[in-house]
Amino acid sequence: MNLKELMEKRTKAWDEAKSFAESKKDENGLMSDEDFKTYEEMERSIENYTREIERKKREEEMDKTLEKPTTQALTNEPATFNEEEKPMRARNVYKKSMMKALRTNFRDISNELKVGTDES
Repeated sequence: MNLKELMEKRTKAWDEAKSFAESKKDENGLMSDEDFKTYEEMERSIENYTREIERKKREEEMDKTLEKPTTQALTNEPATFNEEEKPMRARNVYKKSMMKALRTNFRDISNELKVGTDES
């Protein structure tokens, strides 16, 4: 039974309970003990419908929450490697240029080995 059907049944039960209470009143506007017990049973069924409706709503909210992905897929945001954010001596370009300079006895010095570019 879905949420809409439960709400319709609760509304129908409430209308029946109201009409029952109005029809069973005597000239003083009071109900007999038997009629009052019957009316209380009708109220209990309405409260049961209300509890079931609230439970169904919580269940639907929980289902919506659990349907959401727990993490983002790796394909959505591929990793970007930005070497420009590192200080100069930590970059691979500096490392390769320094190794080349050491191997060639500093004959071929590249721009990566400039003085004063170290940010650390």
